[in-house]
Amino acid sequence: MAKVRLTTARRRGVTEVSDIFIDSFMNDANEVQLKLYLYLLRHSSVSGALDISGMADALNFSERDIIRALDYWEKKRVLHAEYSTEKTSGRRDTEALEGIQLFDPSETAMDEENRENSNMEKKAFSSGDFSPEDVERFADDPDTKNLITAAQLYFGRPVGVKEIQIIMYMVNTLGFDVALVDYLMQKQAEQGLKDFKSMEQTAGRWQKAGISTVAQAKEAETGMKAGNVPDEREKRICALLGRTKNITPGELEAVRKWTGKFGFPDDVIEEACRRTVMNVEDHRFAYAESILQDWFYNGVRSMEDIAAMDEAFRKNSKQKAKKSVSAAPAAKTTPKNFDNAARREYDYNELEKKLTGK
Repeated sequence: MAKVRLTTARRRGVTEVSDIFIDSFMNDANEVQLKLYLYLLRHSSVSGALDISGMADALNFSERDIIRALDYWEKKRVLHAEYSTEKTSGRRDTEALEGIQLFDPSETAMDEENRENSNMEKKAFSSGDFSPEDVERFADDPDTKNLITAAQLYFGRPVGVKEIQIIMYMVNTLGFDVALVDYLMQKQAEQGLKDFKSMEQTAGRWQKAGISTVAQAKEAETGMKAGNVPDEREKRICALLGRTKNITPGELEAVRKWTGKFGFPDDVIEEACRRTVMNVEDHRFAYAESILQDWFYNGVRSMEDIAAMDEAFRKNSKQKAKKSVSAAPAAKTTPKNFDNAARREYDYNELEKKLTGK
């Protein structure tokens, strides 16, 4: 392939972009983030104040897009956006932005390299496998020992060493602050999920999704994501129900209800999807919703709970069959295509008739 020669005419009024920014930061940024950074760079040498509304109008994006882009660059440590706590009451607000400080990308990149080296040293603790000495120091630290007390209150029992190690993993390895870990434990307890491994998995998903504050966690729970674009986990769940593209807002909202409000782990959702696919061809999301909703309100939180419901259903079916045989030998038997699913408040065949209108 022939090489392309690039020439330019020197002129005044040029905005310089750091080579480090181009090499290390530009490739991962989207259109909004790139345009905002260049806009801020352009105006960094101009006296005068900027506001969210003006930036949104100048770049033809929404104010919410601008705030999200600022948050992105702040996480990358390319800038620092200062908000008034009096106006925000703990949340980002278009009226509360008071200042933006741009950092030198070369220094930021160097800091990132040092941080990666530090993370490599901590890699041995990525599974929460901390030593007894580490656990003791963590439990004695005034900033973190309250998390152990909170865990005992939320779950109504003492927590063991391995459970403390998982709390340490979220704080030391994933970099969650105390408030976010406390919020996650509270949500787990409210949903009846007392398995710390499940909490560790949720924390891992949050970290991959870039969630680092309680506000971001709540935003993710309500499904208020940029452009309502499904993440990889949501895409995989939709694919289990046969939807690999053109995911509708309603379908995405249902999936986020299962993962957010209901707080089901992946294996429980996968089991509901498996039973759905085995029984219906159409209206699968509504069908899976009925199963998961019934499970949620009947206290199902794990695969073990599902197995217990199935066993209770089988015993109940046998008792009904015995009574039915003695009373009416010609009574119909239970269809085999129920996949031994627990039916407490819903009937698969009746539900299919309602969904299909037949």
